[in-house]
Amino acid sequence: MNPLITGWTAVSPYGVGRAAFAAGVRADGTAVAPLDRAEWGGPPVREAARVPIGAPRDVLGRKGTRTMDRATAMAVLAARDLLRDPSPEEAEAVPEAEAERTALVLGVSTGPIASLMDFTADSFTRDRPYLVDAARFPGALMNFTAAQLAIWHRLRGPNSTIAASRVAGLAALGYALRLQRAGRADTVLCGAVEEFTEERAWLEWHAAPPGALPPVLGEGCAMVRLTMPAAAADQGPAAELAAVASGLAGPDNAAQVLERCARRALAEAGERPDDVWAVAPADPPGPPGDAEAEAIDALFGRADGRGGGPVRVRTAGRLGDTHAASAAFQTAAVLALAEHDEAAAGRPALITAVDRDGAVACAVLRPAAGRRPG
Repeated sequence: MNPLITGWTAVSPYGVGRAAFAAGVRADGTAVAPLDRAEWGGPPVREAARVPIGAPRDVLGRKGTRTMDRATAMAVLAARDLLRDPSPEEAEAVPEAEAERTALVLGVSTGPIASLMDFTADSFTRDRPYLVDAARFPGALMNFTAAQLAIWHRLRGPNSTIAASRVAGLAALGYALRLQRAGRADTVLCGAVEEFTEERAWLEWHAAPPGALPPVLGEGCAMVRLTMPAAAADQGPAAELAAVASGLAGPDNAAQVLERCARRALAEAGERPDDVWAVAPADPPGPPGDAEAEAIDALFGRADGRGGGPVRVRTAGRLGDTHAASAAFQTAAVLALAEHDEAAAGRPALITAVDRDGAVACAVLRPAAGRRPG
């Protein structure tokens, strides 16, 4: 029995909430904008796609936000949407019994890069190498964002952080699927988050091939609410999570591994490539993106611009390179478009991701007919 996606949301460069994201996706507009050079101390890049929020305390208040980074603030805002919890200071986000059966699975790249680098720098720059600010240590841990999110919304079910770089969003969906099939949770909030910082920009700048510019970077958090069918009677599902598959490729066979991965996921879902309504690639820059395009062409035929084959859903060029959050945004974009496309009802959508370190993953969603989730 597969879980149902009974809600989704996004905190994106288009704005906060699913309505802003859906409008941006359907308008096919870009959220990339020039950086304020007077405030920017990073590498000489000119553009980025940033979420239009300030510091965490500007959007969540002063309480509990002193050591919070923007990635955590974005995840808290996304979960608030799905929990229908406009005022977390007043009462628990979910009832006690439900809190015990509500899990959280959050995908990240490697954790809070800025906090980790700042804490490491402190060990070299303070009076003695070991005289660091202990209060900042939790913020440098990989699971800081997921832990803070659970504390903020008082969730007591399984709490997991999946550090899987560009495939993090799909790896999180796979983990959530196993949690629910094993009976560990009735509801899972599942998503991924990435923050735009000077530290991340510098790392991408130095990782770019000689003579090449790094990709335009983006940030944000996208999240879905997964519910088992027995508990979803009063919630209109957006889609069924039909299958998730993953693999590990070598330097020269990423396209072949991703193609096999996609065929395996479609077979598990009881679908064929000819049945697919839409495909949403991650479109990473360089060889990973080339391999992904080759695998999709092998599955569905080369896109010829004449309307043949599945709809191609693309977000990278409009939201920037959101890295760990990219597959989560691809998922949200598919759900946003499916709500207004009658051809999507009951037909599968394929979401793919390829990382430069060799990880590949894909997921099959089956949009529901005639329902519009909240």
